[in-house]
Amino acid sequence: MLEELFDPAEPLWTALGSVAPWELLLDAPAVVAALSARGRMTDGPEPVIHPSAVVTGSYLGPGVHVYEGCTVRDSVVLAGTTIGHASEVARSVILPDCMIPRFNYVGSSLLGRGVNLGGSTQLASMRYDRAPVRLCLPSGEVETDREKFGSLLGDGARVAYGCHVNPGSVIGRGALIGPHIDWRGYCPPEASVFLRQRTFMSRGRGADMFQRGE
Repeated sequence: MLEELFDPAEPLWTALGSVAPWELLLDAPAVVAALSARGRMTDGPEPVIHPSAVVTGSYLGPGVHVYEGCTVRDSVVLAGTTIGHASEVARSVILPDCMIPRFNYVGSSLLGRGVNLGGSTQLASMRYDRAPVRLCLPSGEVETDREKFGSLLGDGARVAYGCHVNPGSVIGRGALIGPHIDWRGYCPPEASVFLRQRTFMSRGRGADMFQRGE
């Protein structure tokens, strides 16, 4: 399962011992404390944080950029990652070189190295009925016993503009979720998912225009 999502040689796993990657989300503040005590894992420039951004209880690696209007809470954000305008990252672990460009929400999620989110994409962390989240693995669903648990996105995964990723979803390495998709479940490595929508055009604005598409 690990190889379907992440490089087993990722330095973060070595730094934290033998804990399974998804277990990092069960206590993100403890991961922040462990990395802060350990010090930098890689050399590089200091993080750049816009004066209007709010960063609390988090570990930021070298070369991280946090732009205007962002909030980063109780999270680990590793080297070279960009968190763009008006985005929020909460209780999450973000591996190096990720792109979280604008108007994003990343809640209680683990993003592998080089993950790219489209603008306005949301990684939800709580079910609407507040029931415990079930993690969607290839072998079936696994109970997390947690009310808040987001998604696992493997190395190099891409989720395009305007998507909503439901709690407990797992997206494999190199997979692509196309724009405007409400994704739930497991997506295998290197798979592509697109939305097929039906559109029609009316030349008038009469009362029956919506029936014309039937």
